[in-house]
Amino acid sequence: MKVGWEEHRLSALLPAELLVARVKRGRLYPLFLRMAEEELYVAEELLRIFEEYVGRRRGELEASLEELEEAAFRLGVHYKVVRGLAHLLLRRATFSRPIQGVDPVRVRLEVFHRAGALGAALSEDERRSVLRDAARALGLPEEDVEKALAAVHEEEQLLESFQPVSPEQLIGEYNLSAAQTALFRALSVTVSLEASGTAVKHLLRWVKRLGLMYTASKQGGELVLELEGPASLLRQTERYGTRLAKLLPLVVGAERWRVSAR
Repeated sequence: MKVGWEEHRLSALLPAELLVARVKRGRLYPLFLRMAEEELYVAEELLRIFEEYVGRRRGELEASLEELEEAAFRLGVHYKVVRGLAHLLLRRATFSRPIQGVDPVRVRLEVFHRAGALGAALSEDERRSVLRDAARALGLPEEDVEKALAAVHEEEQLLESFQPVSPEQLIGEYNLSAAQTALFRALSVTVSLEASGTAVKHLLRWVKRLGLMYTASKQGGELVLELEGPASLLRQTERYGTRLAKLLPLVVGAERWRVSAR
């Protein structure tokens, strides 16, 4: 079964808390999106929001994303799916400070040093005086000092640029990320696939290059790989899990494939 992820390579793993899955008879089944009308609508809206908010504050972007979560819920789309899709789009976004060329940490230290000398609670006049003195010491306009103080907060960052994709590509990337995340804590992974001899050789080269522990066999017309999972190791499990995740896009590019894990 193909669910729109064939063209993707290594995508961002979803945070474990955003993985939507069900457990049945001791087995974990991740939720894969199937290009349903409501899923495509949510993907389209997310892309529209990100493109529309270029040049605006991150806090404004996040507020709009929260509103979309509510609309998606009414359509039957899980809020974790919305957050997972948004998580992937954030990897395509670049944020910057409101003021370029100004170190907000340095400004903050200068202001706090001067404010601390006056006591815990400052009057409005004292606050203005501290800002003026700090601005003079730093050689900055007072307005820039105030903006720099706010710039240390993530919500004050500006969305500088965004690399869009199609709604279908976004859903494909989500499906791949969900599968990679689910495999991250597996004890073992079994991959069965049918592919040309050239594709099989290419896949095996990558298995070796990634340093994965495996056994390979031929069963009927299929190549079967038995791979050690990250959870089977005593150390470096995260690094190994990342390597295993890099293999999955190559697997789903095969003509026919099947992946199971425990």
